[in-house]
Amino acid sequence: MKNSIQKIFFIIISFSLALLFASCGGKQKKKSIKQNKKTVSVEVKKLFGENYTSYINVVGVVKPMNEAKLSFLEGGKIKKFLHTKGSYVNKGDTIVVLDNSMTKASMKAAKARYDFAEINFNKQSAIYKENINSEFQFLKAKSDRDQAKANYEMLKARYNNTIITAPFGGIIDDKYLEVGEFAPPGSPVVNLIQNTIIKIQAGVPEKYAATVKKNQKVLVKIVEVGKKTYTGKISYVGSSLNINNRTFPIEIILKNYKGNIKPQMLANVSIEKRIYENIITIPDDVVTRTDSGYMVFVIDNGIAKSRYIKMIDRFNNKIAVESGLNEGENLVVVGFQNLVDGEEVKVEK
Repeated sequence: MKNSIQKIFFIIISFSLALLFASCGGKQKKKSIKQNKKTVSVEVKKLFGENYTSYINVVGVVKPMNEAKLSFLEGGKIKKFLHTKGSYVNKGDTIVVLDNSMTKASMKAAKARYDFAEINFNKQSAIYKENINSEFQFLKAKSDRDQAKANYEMLKARYNNTIITAPFGGIIDDKYLEVGEFAPPGSPVVNLIQNTIIKIQAGVPEKYAATVKKNQKVLVKIVEVGKKTYTGKISYVGSSLNINNRTFPIEIILKNYKGNIKPQMLANVSIEKRIYENIITIPDDVVTRTDSGYMVFVIDNGIAKSRYIKMIDRFNNKIAVESGLNEGENLVVVGFQNLVDGEEVKVEK
């Protein structure tokens, strides 16, 4: 009997010790798992309202403000170029001259005859007033003067037609003939462009026909000339659509003092559409696109929470948010890629 009681007591003691060791081991294991679990580190940005401008983005082509292919009205052999290709000329400067020696001589002779006829007419007019000569002599002197003047002006016009002058200030961008070659009437000899002022031509989709107006503000970027953003206004809005791409034309005038902007370059044109006041904006690279929509993470008391947002507009690496975020919340901007909803995080400053 005594041995049985001792045996039972021993079993109870052994079972109790086993439970105690198992309990301690479980706690140590849970503690070890908790210690091994790493907290995700993130960086946040506090959200606040600000003004945001939305834009219509189109691609345009640079054109010279003025461009003219200049030619002679009369044919002849080219005598000389007073300015070479690439030179700047002012309005009225002579660019090319034909061999006009014969025309020039005829013009001088006509001018002499006209001067003499003018003198004779003035004398005949004076003595006619004194009733010294007849009316016939006076009218003949007047007729001779008028004919001589008309002949001189005709030859002067022909002489001027042997000279090409600049109709506006600009650069001689190209020439198509050389000295000694025959220039047919109306055939282009030089191409003159005005590049200190340029215009950008672009097509705007028809759905913006009621939005885009003359004098509307635009931003222009031309990648080939650097990162500078040019500010301008719409100078022209077309009244009809291009049936091939369903767009209407616009033009923007820009100054080009340094001449870095070249015709036919492509330009990214952003037309100011609307200005929003006190609206939340976020960097576009913190947004994750999912099957359910566009998602971001915010931090609330050290816990990551997913939010689905509704966008108004996206421009220049920024997104304007219509709903889903509130002022004062902390948006995760670094470390959001592997976050899950409800995960504990550590905010790095």
